[in-house]
Amino acid sequence: MSRVLETIKSFKTKGLGILLVEQRVDAAFKVADRVLIMENGRIVLETSPQQLQTDSDTLFKYLGIKR
Repeated sequence: MSRVLETIKSFKTKGLGILLVEQRVDAAFKVADRVLIMENGRIVLETSPQQLQTDSDTLFKYLGIKR
């Protein structure tokens, strides 16, 4: 996985946009500029990885992560 993340980071430095669908949230947070959460086919939240990591209620509600 680290090779994939390094490749994504290199694309970012070149200004390329990437849509990443990743179940390993910790990995996605490392490379994402924005996080979009969908529920029933609709975007219900758009935020930064940094903001989401501090929102315990949202992390638990949508990602099942307790902090």
